Amino acid sequence: MGSSYSRSYSPNCGQPKSESENRGTISRTDSTCQYVESIVCKENDLKDNEMKVFELGEEGKVLVVKQKGEFSAVGTKCTHYGAPLVSGALGDGRIRCPWHGACFNLKTGDIEDFPGFDSLPCYQVTVSEKGEVKVRAK
Repeated sequence: MGSSYSRSYSPNCGQPKSESENRGTISRTDSTCQYVESIVCKENDLKDNEMKVFELGEEGKVLVVKQKGEFSAVGTKCTHYGAPLVSGALGDGRIRCPWHGACFNLKTGDIEDFPGFDSLPCYQVTVSEKGEVKVRAK
C-alpha cells in the first residue's frame, strides 16, 4: 500500500514537472498554487465502512474512508488534542474522535459536535477507471 505515484503541479503557475522529477515529492515553491496528488490505494483495498491512513507524498498523511461505495479523505488527527481519528468511531457520513467525542462530517470536514476547535482538512478524492484512488491536497 502507500503512495505508488505522486505528482506536483501548479494550476495557473506554469507547466507541471515531469513524473520522474516529482515521484514522491512535494514542491513548495509557491504555496498559493501548489498541490500534491497521489494514488493512495486501490478501490478494493478498503471495504465499505472501513478507514485507513495512507501516505500523501513524502510529507503528509491522509485518512481515507469508504462508505456506501464512495470515498472521502480528511486529516488524520482531531483538531481538539490531536487524537488519531483512525481509531475513532465511524458513523453515517461522520467520524467521532476516540478521546473526547468531537464529531466531524466526512464530506466537508465541518465540526458537528464539540469539543473540537476547527474543522478537519478535507481533500478531493477521485477513482480512476483502473480503480486507483487518488487524493489531491493543497
